[in-house]
Amino acid sequence: MRIRGVLSLLLILLLPLAVGGCLKKMDVTGSWAGFVVWDEGDPLEGETTTVRLDLSQDRQTVTGNVIMDAEFMYLDFDVVSGHGSNNYITLETAGVVPGTYSTHAIFLSLEGVLDQSRIVGTGSMTVDGLVHLLTWQAQRSS
Repeated sequence: MRIRGVLSLLLILLLPLAVGGCLKKMDVTGSWAGFVVWDEGDPLEGETTTVRLDLSQDRQTVTGNVIMDAEFMYLDFDVVSGHGSNNYITLETAGVVPGTYSTHAIFLSLEGVLDQSRIVGTGSMTVDGLVHLLTWQAQRSS
């Protein structure tokens, strides 16, 4: 009975170390440059937008900013929620940009998979309540 208790205690203490060792370490800190392609069926279909990410990662928390530049818009927003682990990253930004007649509320959500020095993923950009679906990728530039 006592051996079973000792084995149970060892299992409880060592299991987190074993599982933690199986998780892939990642760090997306740095500058990334790439592009966004708007999905088929979207009013922006066929448009390609450049994207730059300047990111910092502390454990699983990702911070920084996202810049998108196209003929029809320019945004430079801070990451309001970012998470990275097991080579998977999620980023959310929000802000307001000026328009011709009014300002536009924009919410950007990106998900991606890190493969060495490249992130590839999907996401959405909501502009004044209208959702635009996208795919994106970026290469580490520093």
